[in-house]
Amino acid sequence: MIVVKKNYPKPDIQVTFPILDNVQTVFLDIETTGFHRTYTYVMLIGVMAVRESDLELIQWFAQGPDDEPELLNALDEYLREPCHIITFNGDRFDRPYLEARTKHHLLPYQYTKHMWTDLLSWAKHIELDTLENRKLKTIESLLGINRTDTISGKESIEDYKLYLKSPDDALLKKILLHNADDIVNMYPLWRLYQYLAPKDQLSLTPRLSMNRQFIYVLKIDGHRICINGLSDHPLKSYTSFGDHEIVTSDHQFSINLLTVKLPHPRMDVLLVHLPTLEQVLHVRIKPKNCQVIINDMLQLANIEEIILEILKTVQ
Repeated sequence: MIVVKKNYPKPDIQVTFPILDNVQTVFLDIETTGFHRTYTYVMLIGVMAVRESDLELIQWFAQGPDDEPELLNALDEYLREPCHIITFNGDRFDRPYLEARTKHHLLPYQYTKHMWTDLLSWAKHIELDTLENRKLKTIESLLGINRTDTISGKESIEDYKLYLKSPDDALLKKILLHNADDIVNMYPLWRLYQYLAPKDQLSLTPRLSMNRQFIYVLKIDGHRICINGLSDHPLKSYTSFGDHEIVTSDHQFSINLLTVKLPHPRMDVLLVHLPTLEQVLHVRIKPKNCQVIINDMLQLANIEEIILEILKTVQ
């Protein structure tokens, strides 16, 4: 295995990430010898951490198929603490591929403890008159991002096959550069946020709580509010299924709250069904703070207070 480390200056753009003391923001991209998760393998893993003054890139390169377990172990060690992982097409490719190869080698399965954001899912919610198609290079062009590598993912695989037959520094640099560009360019891709509709910003983009104790994404599904996130404090393993569904493990939480409509002559109000919340978790919330939607407007302060009170019971 070859390990490459490099630091990049932060691009001079306004990018805001949800930052927690114990939750690191990490960009991730993998290169593989093909798409089939059984008959191909990971040839390169790249991760980039957002530091205070720069971007820190680490790449693990497989000099052959026997190096794959070492690459996966290196990634597992790097991600030993819960992280906010940002990918491009990671929901459909990087994450399931890593999970499959980890299981193939009977290695520890750690990927569920992290919070994942797939920037491609953002692109899918941008109107087509703004975006010609949703290919990575098209999105980069929209945002004025210039690439320095000259090869495609398919060409990277062909170069890797040539490298295995006859190791060559020039081939290695081309493969590493392709991966590095994919990762480094994800940092300015965060600006896709400005093209999302408000409802998509809530369901696709992690938010930092006002008390800075957790990050979360929020989705409205009929009469339910679904919340997934990471706490900066470890949580006891807990599972409760009733009117409200709550699952916690390590730093991760998933909360599914039932809401009811409040009869009101002048306002349309949804509130969390308080009696069952108190019965299940012994959480005490003031009735007025259980109002989560008023006239189609989310009451984020109330929602975050409910989340915080629930998390207090499982710390």
